[in-house]
Amino acid sequence: GRTIMEVLYETRKFSDLIKKFKDENIELWPKNSRAKYYYCRGEAYRNRKDGKAAETDLRKAVELGGPNKLVTLLHLGDNYQDNLKDPNQALACYRRVIEQKSFGWIVGSAIGSAVGILCQQQKYDEALQILEKYDVSSMKGYWKAFLLACYGSVYAGQGKKAEAIAKYKEASEEKGITKSMKEKYQKAVEKLR
Repeated sequence: GRTIMEVLYETRKFSDLIKKFKDENIELWPKNSRAKYYYCRGEAYRNRKDGKAAETDLRKAVELGGPNKLVTLLHLGDNYQDNLKDPNQALACYRRVIEQKSFGWIVGSAIGSAVGILCQQQKYDEALQILEKYDVSSMKGYWKAFLLACYGSVYAGQGKKAEAIAKYKEASEEKGITKSMKEKYQKAVEKLR
C-alpha cells in the first residue's frame, strides 16, 4: 500500500506533507525505501520554495541512490537554480544527469537547463560540447525541436545569426510540436532577422 507521505506527495499536498513529516527521522525508516521518502519530502520543500531544506533531503536521496536517482539529481539542480540561485551547483547536478548514456526526458530537461545556464555565463563552447553528444538528426518531434532550439540560442549568443536562424527555423518546422512551441521558435527567428 501507499504510505501517508506518498499519498500527500502524489496529491501535491506539500504543505501538509511538511507539517506532518518535517521532524521525522527518515533514517529510522525501512532502509530500502529511505531514498524515496527523502525524495518526497525534498520535493515538497522544493515546491514550497524552501531551498535549504530541499537541498538536504534531495542530496540524501541522491546519496542513497534508488530507482529515482536521475530525477532526484535533476530536481536537486532545479532547486539550486530556482530556489538557491546557485547556477554553478545546478550545473554540476545537470552534468551528472547528462553523463547518462541514454537520452530521455530527464536527460533532455537537464540539457536544456545546463545550456541555459552556460549561455547566461557566455560559455558557448561548453554548451555546444553538451549538445554535440547527441545525434539530433536521428530524433523526432518534441525533443528534436527542443534541442535544435538550444543550438539556436547558443548560436544567437555567439552572434552567429544565420546559424541561429537556421536552427530555430528547423525547430519550428518539426512535426508533432505544440502550437506554442512553433510560435516561440518563429518569434526567435523574427527577433534575429
